[in-house]
Amino acid sequence: MEKLPSDLYYHNIDHTILVFEAVEWLCTEEQVSQEDMYLLKIAALFHDVGFIESYDQHEEKSCLIAEKILSKYKLADQQIECICQLITATKLPHCPVTFEEKIICDADLNYLGGNDFFKIGDRLRKELIHYGKIDKEDITWNKIQHAFLTSHTFHTQTSQIHKEPVKQIYIKQISEKIKKAES
Repeated sequence: MEKLPSDLYYHNIDHTILVFEAVEWLCTEEQVSQEDMYLLKIAALFHDVGFIESYDQHEEKSCLIAEKILSKYKLADQQIECICQLITATKLPHCPVTFEEKIICDADLNYLGGNDFFKIGDRLRKELIHYGKIDKEDITWNKIQHAFLTSHTFHTQTSQIHKEPVKQIYIKQISEKIKKAES
């Protein structure tokens, strides 16, 4: 990980670990086969590695890196292709097609319904400001967060049951912050 830029405050090893752990949890809860869980875990580990090379379109870079590394191991071409499809599914906006893609998408944004939402969101905000993707105004960030949360959908039943209600609380809290800032 010595190649990972230090200014990735959100898309860093901590995020990768959280996604990996969320994949494990979702696979267990959704009773996914061992083979599919194996491929999902590998995809979770590689899904953001492309940030080493490029901030934009990192998913494509992640696939190229994954293909290069995984081809050295005893993974079939079909398995590597599946891993790359899972990585590509994490591109925003999420539009998963397969059940496995739904799992990795929910794992990628698991924090939206987690206890550390605001802490993790602050790291994302700092990173987006650094890369010139948003400005520094709090009201703008709250509006971005609100728009994203209200348009976001969890795809698995597990996330819908366990994460969606918490996400709805955050939507209300952010709405209150926006109202307060605008008054």
